[in-house]
Amino acid sequence: MSDGTFGNRRIQAQLDRWGVTVGLELVRRLMRKLGLEPCRPRPKRFRLTQAAVGQVPDLGGRNFTAEAPGEKLVGDITYIATGEGRLYLATVIDCCTKEAIG
Repeated sequence: MSDGTFGNRRIQAQLDRWGVTVGLELVRRLMRKLGLEPCRPRPKRFRLTQAAVGQVPDLGGRNFTAEAPGEKLVGDITYIATGEGRLYLATVIDCCTKEAIG
């Protein structure tokens, strides 16, 4: 019935479609008793609004090249979703060598 993605509401809805009328609390209790964890919806992805993006000046002029190592450094922050929560990765990249230096 499920590939591990059904939570208690979806299980109750599927049982209802099959003609088995049960309450949500019964489904929760049975899942708990069987050691099944309901799936949780993914958290909303953080997005910048256009107004927020326009507030940051583009000091590099979208030019990601440099003549010598260490002349121009850029940074980036991203997040990685894991089963235990969100991890953040911050990097510093040399525009000449294109290597992550920190």
